[in-house]
Formats: sequence, structure tokens, C-alpha cells
Amino acid sequence: VFVGNMIIFCHWLACFWAFVAFAQAQTFDFTKEGVPPTWISAWYETSYFPGSIDPIGWSNDVDRYALSLFWAIQSVTSIGYGNIAPVSRVEFYVANALMLVSGVFWAYAIGNIIQILDHVNSSEVLYKTKMDSANSLINCFAPTDHPSREPDYGVGDSELLATRIRRFLTSQYQKTARLDLSSEFNSKKLEE
Repeated sequence: VFVGNMIIFCHWLACFWAFVAFAQAQTFDFTKEGVPPTWISAWYETSYFPGSIDPIGWSNDVDRYALSLFWAIQSVTSIGYGNIAPVSRVEFYVANALMLVSGVFWAYAIGNIIQILDHVNSSEVLYKTKMDSANSLINCFAPTDHPSREPDYGVGDSELLATRIRRFLTSQYQKTARLDLSSEFNSKKLEE
């Protein structure tokens, strides 16, 4: 789900970024005389090599999209190589807004990743806490040399009780882990 959302977000970011250049130039030949400079024409002048990706012209829509997508992904992930940069005032305003939205999206993404990792570990931490509490309780009832703390049952019975408590806690932990895994699998299946 997360990767799918990231792909969709970058796709729309790329489409909008390419649209901004086209809206300013009003043509797909960004290098034609009299066309206002755009991020595409600036990239073409500084980074184009014959035989490589070519965003100029109506038929080169896939190359233009690939270049826009490259900018979107490097903006969302905050890598920012700098080889695709805004040129006009409009592009700077749009790029600023898109990068702010991208920053919020990236913070949301990192928060979700941390939440998933925290959830994975939380059931194990809860199990260890319960097991430590059970062990402390078991130790309180274990036979001692002091007659006032001697339990009513024998040593073999206390070991059996301790084993049963530990098995119970372990079985509950395993059952919870299986339920979590099953519900996660079912929710993924429903989303598909």
C-alpha cells in the first residue's frame, strides 16, 4: 500500500511538473525561437546528450514523463541532484509548493514505517514484560528457608505451576502473533 501510494504521488507530481513547463511554453518544442525558458529547455541546454533521453517534441512524451518523474522522485525523497531545476518565477513557486507537499508526504511515510516497526516489536515487548512479571511472581512463591514463606504445596508442585504459567504466556503470545499475521494478510488481500 505504501509503495503504491508513493508511486501514485510521484506520478501526479511528475505530470503536474511537466504541465507547468508546457503551460508556459505553449508548445512541445521547448527550444524554438521566442519560446519562454522552462525547466525542460534549461535541462536540454545543459544536460542533453545525443542518443539519450529527449524531452523535446510532441512524440517524445515518454521521455518528457521520465524526466519529470525523475525530478518528482528526487524531490520527494529529498535527494535533489540539481540537474533539473526551475527557471521561471512560476516554476519556482510551483516547485516550492510541490516540495513542501513532498516533505509532508515523506514525513507521513517515515511515520508509517516507524509505526509498522513499532507494532511488530510491541507484542514481543509485551510478552517479555508479562514473562518477567510471571517469573517474579513465581519466585515469590518458591520454597525458601524461612518457615513463614513456605508454600502449602511441595517443591515439585511449584515447578509444575511455574512451567504451566510460562507455557500459558508463551501460547498466548504465539496465538496473538498468528492472529496479527492472519489479519494483516486478510487486510492486504482485501485491498487487492
